[in-house]
Amino acid sequence: MEIYLSVIYGQLNCMPILHKLGADADRKNNDGNTPIHLAVIHDSVCALNILIKMKADIDLENKTGNTALHETIIRHRWKSCHSLINARANIDRRNNDGDATIDLASIHDSASIIYRLTEMKANIDAINNKGNTALHEAIIRHHWEVCLILIRSGANVDKANVKGNRPLHLALTQDGAEEIVSVLIPIVHRINALNDNDNRTLHLAVMFNRLDGLRKLVQYGANVNFFNNSGNNALHLVVMLGHEAAVKTFCCFPNNVDYMNKEGNRVIHVAALSANPQTIFILSDFYVAINSRNSNWVTDLHLAAHHNKTSAIDALIKCNANINFMNREEHTPLFTAMKYYNKEAFNLLLKFKPNLDT
Repeated sequence: MEIYLSVIYGQLNCMPILHKLGADADRKNNDGNTPIHLAVIHDSVCALNILIKMKADIDLENKTGNTALHETIIRHRWKSCHSLINARANIDRRNNDGDATIDLASIHDSASIIYRLTEMKANIDAINNKGNTALHEAIIRHHWEVCLILIRSGANVDKANVKGNRPLHLALTQDGAEEIVSVLIPIVHRINALNDNDNRTLHLAVMFNRLDGLRKLVQYGANVNFFNNSGNNALHLVVMLGHEAAVKTFCCFPNNVDYMNKEGNRVIHVAALSANPQTIFILSDFYVAINSRNSNWVTDLHLAAHHNKTSAIDALIKCNANINFMNREEHTPLFTAMKYYNKEAFNLLLKFKPNLDT
């Protein structure tokens, strides 16, 4: 009788006898599982402890590359996990997915095991086959207690994963990560770092409307005028997305509202194209110049007329946009609306009594 059968059928008294008779305590079954693996799978802490006393090899892998220690975490066998750690199982051995014990504990949200592994100096920053460290995995899965333990234990907060995302990039994209964001911002060394999508941390804070996060990012040195891959800085983005509270916040920061994006538009032009009246009113209240021209010598009102943005036209005129300004072709906003067959914009502009001789 094989030892692994004794484990499966709970014949624990037979195990030492079989071992003395020469049965192999490390013999694998068809799945590559040793008796140690099977003790974990069948949740038999007693069988596991007997095998440990029999000096069975606790670090052998099955066909998935998992050691018994890996299996304890995947199956949430916490008593067995502690037994194997106490027996000095290899905590840094990786399975076929490149996950070590600390990665699996992060994935399976075991804060107590994470804490113990960090005390034992497990390799906290190694990258698995998905390109993530244990900290990346914890953030993606919203395992906040695990995140805090890893950060406080010295996890590298500036390490990028395979997509160029550092922990702060990821945390800013996750709902409920406010505490993690707040902890990370003061300790990262590259607060303006780009990910592989050419988005900086501040751009992500804007895109996901993390108001507290963006305030703290600027406080700790995030540059509000850096551009993303679309050629927009943070203020362009926040206006484009219509996050009104964030627009007010950005207008209080020292930034250049006259910066042009990739399309040659200033922030007021972006507001006109986004057709968010409240945003236009906020920008006007903060003395952003209405009637400014973009790189094509077109005003905000011309753009609104061209794209039939009637709500933007109404807001701009209420903010004293000049209805008679001409573009490079000497066309007024009214003529522009007519040229592009924008009936709604044309009729609205007529109500404001433009000079029909221009």
